[in-house]
Amino acid sequence: MIRIAGLLVVMLLAYPCSAATLAVRAGATGAANGTNWTDAYTTVGAAYTAAVRGDVICVAEGTYSENLTHNKANSGTNQIKIVRALDAARDAGDTYGCRTLANWLDAYGDGQAHIDGTVTIITNYLTIDGVVRNESDWKSGSAYGFRVTGPMLGHADNNGTCGDNITVKYADIGATFSETYTGPYGTFGKGFYLGGFSEGCTDWTIHRVFIHNSDLAIRLNNTNNVLIEYSLIGWAWSKEIIRAHAGAPNTTMRYNKFENGCRNDGSGGDPCTAEIAGFRDVGDTTSLYTNFQFYGNTIWKTVTMQNTDACVMWDFADNSVIYNNTIHKSTGTGVCTLILTGSGTTIRNNIRSVPSGVTTGCSATTCSDNSNYTSSPPFVNATTGDFHLTGALAGFSLPSPYNTDLDSNIRGADGVFDIGAYEFLVQGSGAIATLSSSALTPCSGQNARPGVATVCNTTLTLQNTGNALLTLNS
Repeated sequence: MIRIAGLLVVMLLAYPCSAATLAVRAGATGAANGTNWTDAYTTVGAAYTAAVRGDVICVAEGTYSENLTHNKANSGTNQIKIVRALDAARDAGDTYGCRTLANWLDAYGDGQAHIDGTVTIITNYLTIDGVVRNESDWKSGSAYGFRVTGPMLGHADNNGTCGDNITVKYADIGATFSETYTGPYGTFGKGFYLGGFSEGCTDWTIHRVFIHNSDLAIRLNNTNNVLIEYSLIGWAWSKEIIRAHAGAPNTTMRYNKFENGCRNDGSGGDPCTAEIAGFRDVGDTTSLYTNFQFYGNTIWKTVTMQNTDACVMWDFADNSVIYNNTIHKSTGTGVCTLILTGSGTTIRNNIRSVPSGVTTGCSATTCSDNSNYTSSPPFVNATTGDFHLTGALAGFSLPSPYNTDLDSNIRGADGVFDIGAYEFLVQGSGAIATLSSSALTPCSGQNARPGVATVCNTTLTLQNTGNALLTLNS
């Protein structure tokens, strides 16, 4: 009997209760137990305290003036998820099941949830997901499901450890957005600070975020396997937009838009060294930055360029690549070199459009198929930041995953693999739009059927880059 009882206890410990979904709503006046939207918690922190690993915390719109710390004891790969609860118009599929909780009103999900404070991440496995943004305007901060004043800290030197396996997506992060700086350095803090000199972070994903108005957008210290993608990053006040110290192997930055980073107007901060930089500090003889992947990005600077060292510089970077990026700087002097030090490094298919006199060198094991412009750049509208190409510019054909552009078009469909962040699309090479007659509205009292022209007063609007083929299947 004792053995059986002991076995039952072990089995109960091994199989925890099912995950819960908890509601958070600013201004809720119910029992504050998170079981429904009337009785929602009124702060994210209160819900986090009550949660166990595996739980989902659904956050309604509103302002939450609080600092959050992710410090739940690790339990295998079980996550905590802090997610936006959205109305059906913005999240038709109810991604995390937030609307299944009782007493939901769409008014709880049609605005933004603002965590007005710092988020500190000490333990592993956390997802923060705002679920939505405006894909046609990444600068539309209010369209991101979450806004976090920040910074986002996985700061091992301050906290003793840094969480691993962290995902942050669909969030507007930083001080109040402004393209006019008041400075000086030290005013805004960091966007993301990951790792430290004593201990690092691994397996972070930063996806579809807007990082702005910070001293430094992202700092990587002793990190491994960090992915930064499909994000708008800039308006930083430090020497770089992204800086890596003490090692950052397996870092991938792809399909991002960097705008007016390391901006110094003479009122504070150090001279801008490079937009993106990974390097050893003085006295560091061991840190590595191998397998750096930087592809499909744009770097746009409308303020006076001051770079002293490079545009992209990644040292001790064996087996690294810089592919198919577009860099446009409209004014200033300085240096816009592309640098990868180490063995097996390749820099290909990049476009740099910079003022006359700016140094545009290339340093890697292989540098080829790159183009530089000092006037008449080959863009649709460089003044407004539209860096789509006005014509084909053949480069070196690359395999997956490098054969997709910033608009998710497959490169080389027309037989030409173009340079730069955007593939030029010619007649017939874009996506083919096929529209079934069942999607159209027939005339009153009639039915749409094969061979019968029954569609009346129907307006079709297609948006695409280039010329797509429209086919109507009747």
